[in-house]
Amino acid sequence: MRIIIADDEDLTLHALRRMVLTTGREDVDLVGFARDGKELLELTVQKEPDIVITDITMPCLSGLEVVARTIELGLPILYIITSAYASFEYARTAMRLGVLDFLPKPLSPSELCHVLNSAAETIHTKTHIKRTYSCIVKEAMAFIDRQFHLPLTLDCVAAHVFLSPSYFSALFKKETGTNYIDYLTGVRVSAAKKLLKNLDLSVTQIGEHVGYKDPKQFRKQFIKLEGIAPSEYRRH
Repeated sequence: MRIIIADDEDLTLHALRRMVLTTGREDVDLVGFARDGKELLELTVQKEPDIVITDITMPCLSGLEVVARTIELGLPILYIITSAYASFEYARTAMRLGVLDFLPKPLSPSELCHVLNSAAETIHTKTHIKRTYSCIVKEAMAFIDRQFHLPLTLDCVAAHVFLSPSYFSALFKKETGTNYIDYLTGVRVSAAKKLLKNLDLSVTQIGEHVGYKDPKQFRKQFIKLEGIAPSEYRRH
């Protein structure tokens, strides 16, 4: 676990460092220290840690402000917030932002160890889920690559990987950066470009071979991706 710790008091920072390093966990890797919110934000963006342990009240930016900004940047970080003030408002804001835990000062080594163990489990679960999602999308892409010549619909591919169409569509976009129909079109046009080298097949036949029953639709999608019509591409 890559960890950054932050506190504006040197004594607390050193004590926190010692506690983290003596938890007995062999997977702990302290990758940075910060003494104010601005430094913490810059360090967090640079290092992209798994966990940040930070005080709430720090110069420049508060711990909660750093949490909010990194959320805006889409950084998947687990936050453990510390504070000498048992404020319900602080705790409520921290929970609303998705902070893993809110620990009062002075910190208890055993409690910190417990929270880090919980964080490790959360990271493990997220990693497993991410790998599962990646495998699902790869299987969907392989299915499309094999069956692109068929009238593939979003519903059909989603059913193949046992997901609802809406969930599959969002997952595919998140994992690949492109939507389902654009990926399918790219596969079909790529296959069509290879077939266009075969002069024994007409452009209409090639369109049918790659999944377009309507010649106009084939021509439209080919132009969209290649900038020229299939017949012009063949002449080149």
